[in-house]
Amino acid sequence: PPPAADVAVAALGAAVEHPELDARRFFADRFAREREIFERAVRRGELKESVDPMLVVDLLAGAVWVRSVFRGVPLPDGFARDAVAAVLDGVG
Repeated sequence: PPPAADVAVAALGAAVEHPELDARRFFADRFAREREIFERAVRRGELKESVDPMLVVDLLAGAVWVRSVFRGVPLPDGFARDAVAAVLDGVG
């Protein structure tokens, strides 16, 4: 796997034993700052009010983690755009 994958896995492992590295706090803070992006998208009619923003974040972050960390596959140009389109437009 790429070196960044090793670092990410090590950081996750360390977070279990070191509360100061608690990823839950990091992501809660990050999501609180990003919530406005989802709220604006709802106001513009780009997202339904019923969409769970955390589910969208989980799906997109999961796509990156699975591909880059667990599968060791590089993220191609346009990956973020394609992943967002797949989540928002559906894959079927």
